[in-house]
Formats: sequence, structure tokens, C-alpha cells
Amino acid sequence: MPRTLLTGNDPEPRLKNAYKAYRRTCTPYITEWCPSTAFLRRSFHASSLNSKPEPSGSAAVTKLYTLFDLEWLKATRACRYWRAIAVDIPHLWAEPIFQTPALAELFLHRSKKAPMVVRTSSKTNWQPSFSDDKAWRNILCSALSQTSRLYCVELEVNPDDDHQKALSALLPNLSRFPASALEILVVKGTNAGITLPKDFLQAGAPILKHLEMKNYNYDLKLLSITQLTHLRINWGGSLSQRRPPVKPFLSCFRDRRYLQNLELGNALPGDCLLSTGNVTPLAFQSLILQDSAPAITSFICTISTIPAAARVHVAFNDFDPDRHDRPLSATTSSFDTFLLALNDCWRDAPGDRSRADDDAIEFHLFDFGPYNGVSRMELWFEHHGIPADLDVEFLTFNVDVEGLLRVLDEWLDISTVMTLFVEHCESFTDNNV
Repeated sequence: MPRTLLTGNDPEPRLKNAYKAYRRTCTPYITEWCPSTAFLRRSFHASSLNSKPEPSGSAAVTKLYTLFDLEWLKATRACRYWRAIAVDIPHLWAEPIFQTPALAELFLHRSKKAPMVVRTSSKTNWQPSFSDDKAWRNILCSALSQTSRLYCVELEVNPDDDHQKALSALLPNLSRFPASALEILVVKGTNAGITLPKDFLQAGAPILKHLEMKNYNYDLKLLSITQLTHLRINWGGSLSQRRPPVKPFLSCFRDRRYLQNLELGNALPGDCLLSTGNVTPLAFQSLILQDSAPAITSFICTISTIPAAARVHVAFNDFDPDRHDRPLSATTSSFDTFLLALNDCWRDAPGDRSRADDDAIEFHLFDFGPYNGVSRMELWFEHHGIPADLDVEFLTFNVDVEGLLRVLDEWLDISTVMTLFVEHCESFTDNNV
């Protein structure tokens, strides 16, 4: 930067002298805690344009602010120059800060036509109550209405507040006009579950790659976006909630050559998928399923091939931890059926060995039981020479460990296990071994 752009005396020598004096007055601990880079960074901090920097609590640093306040003010001359440059760079303003309506509006104005990121979350402590403030609703509506500029939209609501309807009322803005630049969309609601507009994104989202929805009812047309690489759907309601119809649901996953990461939580149609044909995901990197054992197993049966490099994580949540009268054999039978289905598709190509045929290097068994209010059982394997892994969870502590070990012995030959980890297993005894 040419020196002639700064008016008055050059503040740099004064800053250097101030820093030398500052080091002489500080203890070695304080000097190490606040090196020259931190000193200069604070010197040029944008907040110094309007007010004196806040002391950090250290007596030495407080003394620094007091002795060299004049140098702080002179340093802002350089700040003013760079600030003037930043005003004319739209991409620096493309992610509005929703701290005050005026500040957010300033970002929207200065970002001009740059691709925009809109992130709002009522979980943060500073987030204002825009559900009660008309100014906030207006500024968010203004941001989401600029659909041709939206690159990333993330809307998250705290389950403990009443912002759900306020945010949901803004979603129609993403239905009226094409979202030609939108690549990432994350919508997280409360456990109440509100239905997205039927025409949500139907005006067009040609480059949308990442779609994540939590606790929102949706139309299956939304899943027909063929260029998705990441799809995550989680429903926090009970298993008795309405499930999507089978054939339209599966048709959304046929010939998805770009889909790399799929996560479905309580979002599967159920246990009536076996006669509906195969789904062929060609580029899976990870598959995460949390649902009832029949729903997960039947969905696995519809997948023709799971690549060897894929990570598979399943969680069976139809075992009520509060019901101790359920036969323990139910978990063993479900696990055996699941491995049978997985054995048919977890291979590179027809004729290749199944992933389940590989020797297990380690076997982990965790049964957290009722500890800390968490009831689950988790086990996973690491296979020799295979980069991917398999995780299995039983969301209960009422599990037949001995039966599971017998099933694993049939599928994996437990005699090849080199390491066995067992933690907090109430039902695991010496007899199991």
C-alpha cells in the first residue's frame, strides 16, 4: 500500500515504539500471551474506528490501552483505507450477520448480486426473537426472496421456543422463483413437524447438491432432484407417524449416480419393500439408517450394490428400553436377518466376496444401558484391508449379547478376532465368553 494514501504522520513507527515499551512493562507470561501479531491485529481491529477497544482483563494489557490510546487512533487511518476497499467487494458482504435488522440490511445492500449465504438459528444466545419482531421477519423475507442469489440456506429452530411457525412462514419464498444458484439447503424444525409447501423448490433448483430436513413433512417430489450428492432426512416423531408410500419413495432413489451420502432417520416406508425392485446407488460413500429393524432390513434388500468403500451405519430403534418383557431373541433375530440382507449387496460386483466374509481385526461391544439416561447398544467392526466400516446400534439395553455373539460367530468367525472390547454390558457375563 503506497504511503501517500495515509494522511498525516505514518503510525507504523509509533506502533513499533509502543510495542517495545509494552514488552518492557509486561511480565514474560503476558508477553507470550499477547505477542506482536496479536498486538497489531488489535491495533487494526475494525472496532477501533468507532470506540476505544475493550480491556481484556489483564492489568498489563489494560495499561497498554491507557498509555498508547493515541497510537490506536492513528492506526485506524489504515483501517479506514481497507474498509473503503471492502465496501466495494460484494463477496465480503455475501453472508449477512443477523445481529440487528440494520446490520443485516447493510449486508444485503452491499453484497449486491454476489451468491449469498443465509444462516439463522434461534439456538444462539444473541439471536433476537424475530418471531415477535416485524422488522426481523421483513429482513429475513427480503433475504430469502432473492432466490437467484441464494447459494446456501440454513434455517434452524430451537425445539424449546416458538420460532417454528415464524420461520416456516418464510419458506414459500423458496417456491415462487427458481433458486438457480442454490447448492445447500438445511431446514431443521421442532418435534412438532410442520409441512413444507407442496411447491417447495418446484420452481427449480438445478444445482442443489446438499439437502437436509429435520422434523418437516415434505412432498416426495422434493426428493426427485437428481443432482443431489448429500441427502439427510430425520423425523423426530414416533414410529407410528405416517410413513411415505413405498413405490414413490423408492423411485426417488433409482439411478442416483451422484448420491454419495444418504441418511434416513425414521423416514423409511416400512417393511413392505421386498417386492418393489432394486435401487442402484452407484457412488455411495456413506449410508446411515435409523429406523425399525424390519424397515432397515427391507430397505437394504432393495439395494443391489453397496460399494466396498462405503461406510454403513444402522441403528435399530424399535426395541423399547422401558419394555423388559420383550424376548431377548428378537434382537438376535433382527441382527441375523440384517446381516443376511447386507451379505447380498455389500460387495464390489456380482461374484465378489461379501464384506462379511473378511476377517475382523477388532470387535467392540458397548452397552451403555440406562447410564446418563441413554439406552443403546453399539457394536462395530474393522476389517483387514478394507477402508470402510460397519456400525450397528440397538437403541436399548435389553439385548441378548450371547445370541449376538453366536450370530457373529456364524458370519465372521469370531476365532479370528484379535481384540475384544466390552464396556458397561449389564447382560454380559463370563458365561458369554
